[in-house]
Amino acid sequence: MHFIEILVILKVTKESRWRMELKHDKGIFYFGDSIETYVVKMETTLTEPVLTITHTEVSENHKGQGWGRKLLDALETFAAENGWNITATCTYAKGQLEKEKLAAIK
Repeated sequence: MHFIEILVILKVTKESRWRMELKHDKGIFYFGDSIETYVVKMETTLTEPVLTITHTEVSENHKGQGWGRKLLDALETFAAENGWNITATCTYAKGQLEKEKLAAIK
């Protein structure tokens, strides 16, 4: 398992914040204590310089709270720092990346 030095600060309530560390284990990037107790995870393949997201999964307790987007943002930062491009075959990630491209054109 590799711990990656990208920290995402998430506002939970007005009074408190969580620090989530992007973690990586055998092609799976995730937020959570371990791969077994993830909040959100993205399965990937790497054929340098292209990182492909193949699957996104959010734990039942965290669905609908924006965790997929937060992980995608962190993964985009990590990929850029390593000189990689991101693509996706995963429906969720592919849709989000296409929205970003359209927003950049406008």
